[in-house]
Amino acid sequence: MGLVLSPTDLTKHLACGHLTTLDLQVLRGELGPPRHVDEALELIFRLGLEHEKAYLAKLRASSRAVVEIPESAELSARVQLTDDAVHAGADVVYQATFLDHGHRGSADFLLRVDRPSLLALTPTTWPTPSSPAR
Repeated sequence: MGLVLSPTDLTKHLACGHLTTLDLQVLRGELGPPRHVDEALELIFRLGLEHEKAYLAKLRASSRAVVEIPESAELSARVQLTDDAVHAGADVVYQATFLDHGHRGSADFLLRVDRPSLLALTPTTWPTPSSPAR
């Protein structure tokens, strides 16, 4: 498989084309990864993951059939596991992964919505609901 681009890669490129050049140099081993750590960004990322895990626990507690796609699996395996879960009728697919012509996509939560489609269900992606304002 050749170069696979993520939505984040596209977003970063639109913000700064040179960033794409730097990312490719890191990928090829020509540069080391950035050493700068943005503590505020790290905090936002950590809190976001905590919120996501809490929402996953809430979905599991609601007796929905939840399939979790392991992020440690190879890309092709994650894509196949996602496809298998959707076709099996899972209520929720956590960390669903898609691949089409070198473009990778993912959904934190893919929620089943019962209405006719070629899959016998219509998967609908939803971002993790935000926490109430404090």
